[in-house]
Amino acid sequence: MKKNKNYILTIFMGCVLSFVFVGCVIDSTVTYTVSGNIEFYDTEGNITNPIISGTVKLFQPTLFCDSLSTLQNKYPVGAEINPILLMEHRLAGNPLASGTINSNGDFTLMELLEGEYLLLYSVEGYGWHKQVCNVASDMSLHLKMRETIVCDENFNTINGTVVWGPNQHIIVTEDVLIMNEASLTILENTIIEFGFGYCKLEVIGNFFVEGSSEFPVIFTSAEENPAENDWNALYNNSENCLINNCIVEWSYYGFYNLGEANLNQLVIKNCSSNGINLNGNSATIENTTIFGCENGVWAYGLDDGVFGGNISNTLIFDNNTSGIELTSSSPLINNCFFSENDKHIFIYYSCPKIEYCAFENSRTYSIYSQREAGIEGTIEIKYCDFTDENTLIYCRRSADIIANHNNFYVSNTFVFELIYYNGSNFINAQNNWWGTSSETEIQNLIWDESDEPGGYDAGTVDYSSWEYHEIEDAGPQ
Repeated sequence: MKKNKNYILTIFMGCVLSFVFVGCVIDSTVTYTVSGNIEFYDTEGNITNPIISGTVKLFQPTLFCDSLSTLQNKYPVGAEINPILLMEHRLAGNPLASGTINSNGDFTLMELLEGEYLLLYSVEGYGWHKQVCNVASDMSLHLKMRETIVCDENFNTINGTVVWGPNQHIIVTEDVLIMNEASLTILENTIIEFGFGYCKLEVIGNFFVEGSSEFPVIFTSAEENPAENDWNALYNNSENCLINNCIVEWSYYGFYNLGEANLNQLVIKNCSSNGINLNGNSATIENTTIFGCENGVWAYGLDDGVFGGNISNTLIFDNNTSGIELTSSSPLINNCFFSENDKHIFIYYSCPKIEYCAFENSRTYSIYSQREAGIEGTIEIKYCDFTDENTLIYCRRSADIIANHNNFYVSNTFVFELIYYNGSNFINAQNNWWGTSSETEIQNLIWDESDEPGGYDAGTVDYSSWEYHEIEDAGPQ
């Protein structure tokens, strides 16, 4: 099973060096000071000198940040947004340090140990913003904040060309609608809070989100103690929707697509339903991280059973039902990493192509394939890494499958489990590494028609031409 090259060696050497040079890593007797100044702008982008009341807080990274970093170190996929920016400061408890922002916009935090922290700064009338603060010496920060805009019943329909940000705070109290031929562009370090009702942002015209990895755009709840389902969703009915470097959290749906969309460097987390909902139209999803949702991606295709689109370089983990659920939808899924989902991919009436992916630690199955009647096409699973204690590929009236050049590592269960089909079913599983070169042991990793002849007519698995060693090119590249 191929991990990031030199991953195990790196961990080992890190442990050795930490043991030998532990006294040289961080001197707990040396502390540093972080000071800074905030420059304020009005809604039009002009410098202003408000009478302000504000605070600055510094939070230590949570265990979640370490867990996410560990996943990304195994396979370098997903959004490149620092995991520290995904911390929910409103639920993080007491900060490590805090201070006030004076009338000139100045602040100081003292006696800080070396380390990477979450810096939160909030000012009445200007909202809050956050960034990663890497403390390794005394440092001075220059920050910017732009006056809050409230999208209420008088300011919630966009007919022309509108820009939010950069460094701005938006409060949404009524549904925001971007009309046909209108345009909304949201720039980096802009925080959009949905509150005071089950609000959504709906796109008919043009929608562009242009954050950065250091200062992503954040769509979030306005509640002091945010929770799933606090607001509705981002709804796209447009053919011109581009989202880059963005976080969506605490909603019902994260992103609901009825049009055409290009999603890149996106994090969707803690949604009570689907992180990304693709309904009948194609989308491109790249370099994205999805976790804490009911389904990571849910796709329902066209009437002819074909759904276009591409899901690539994406990390999908810890979702309640499925990492990806496909109904009449057949995208290309490549270079993705799935971990700790109930089912990593659920396939129904669909024939996706799954290539160069890694699957680990499902709660039930890595891939579950089912259909109720005949369907044209073949599911392809190639150059993937599987590691699990549960059945890897479960087929219940599945479409035919070609599964070649994969690495299978499974404990005390099956690689392929074929259940009731009521007709012929064929799995081409040639040229795989099964974790063993023993034919008897390989046979024990398969449950098909040969295990219960005439019982369920489940179909067969052709495991011939198996490999005698691990396939180096399998898994995310």
